[in-house]
Amino acid sequence: MTDENNFFGMAPADDAAAAGVAPADDAGFTMIGDAAPPAEAPPAFAGDMNETMDQGFAAPASGMDDAPDFAAPPADFATPPSDAVADESSAPILLGGPPPDEEPAIAAEDVPEPVEAEPTGPSPMQKWNEEWTQTLQARKDEENSAKAAMIEKAREDLEAFQKKREMAREKRVSKNREDEQAKLEAIE
Repeated sequence: MTDENNFFGMAPADDAAAAGVAPADDAGFTMIGDAAPPAEAPPAFAGDMNETMDQGFAAPASGMDDAPDFAAPPADFATPPSDAVADESSAPILLGGPPPDEEPAIAAEDVPEPVEAEPTGPSPMQKWNEEWTQTLQARKDEENSAKAAMIEKAREDLEAFQKKREMAREKRVSKNREDEQAKLEAIE
């Protein structure tokens, strides 16, 4: 056997019987090359390219052919009744005060004067708001005083640092002057 005939380790077709492999027809399947063409035509599916458009897809319904406009409302839609009835049930409803010819249901003398409530002081919400404002002001004052103390301490520390640095600089400068003076005397 050559490697060309041994595709994926299968025995060549002519040696299949000798190798103990059943032919393809006996195994219940058919190789693609051995298949016979189908006896009947394949079924036509929706949207087949060969199908003709004589079925009228998206054609209007049979009762809609004589209608002038598809979305137009019927002619008798929302028309007022032709025979007006004079009873109160069909009279229009007018909102507002009573007509001027009728007397009001309650006379002006019968209405009691509104009693003004005596001011009892601030409401609970106003009290709470005042207390909260005082609390916030106290917190702000504490924070400002702590901030001022920290700024003052930082200023003092910075001054002390600069004073130490200046002293160390002066010490170096004086030592360098002495060393330079000694070198100049040694050279002369």
